[in-house]
Amino acid sequence: LGASQASCGIVARKGNTIAIHENVIRHALRHWHVNLILMPGRAVAGEVVNGEGAKITGAWLVPVSRDGDEVNRGLSAALVERSGDDGRFRWQTLLPQNWNVNVYADGYAPLLGETIEAGKEDLVFVLSQGQRIEGQILSAKTGDAIASLRVLVRNVEGVGEIFRTKADENGRFAFDRMAPGNYKLELDD
Repeated sequence: LGASQASCGIVARKGNTIAIHENVIRHALRHWHVNLILMPGRAVAGEVVNGEGAKITGAWLVPVSRDGDEVNRGLSAALVERSGDDGRFRWQTLLPQNWNVNVYADGYAPLLGETIEAGKEDLVFVLSQGQRIEGQILSAKTGDAIASLRVLVRNVEGVGEIFRTKADENGRFAFDRMAPGNYKLELDD
């Protein structure tokens, strides 16, 4: 890595144990030193279906932190699961705690921040086709369109960014495949 410290993550598995390390790792001389403590893990399994109960193939299941941010990209690559042809998924080993999960599938609104408990093997995630949110940004003083502002979508509590886009030259913006619910829109330049 060529530096005295680096920020990276490690996921180690052995049998039904798992260790996750997300902190800064320091090295001495030419060797990197990391202490990993393997803890007993638990399986998590279930299926991803649509509103009619049909199985959804190839859905992505991504762990998220308590504040709604997806887990470190390097770690999430090791922790991401996909549903199979039968709509089923399985994490063989996760730390024994509650996890938040985002579920994505082509053509469906994402399911964001679902809480799961390690050890559950009968989970069912139901994805909907979603709705469209669209609008136009206008000046309150002149009524003229305001171009190029970023539009952020957050959950109602304002925690965790869900989506972002940029308004076009006419101030118009749109978000497709939004799950039914209430959202907060924010503007940013």
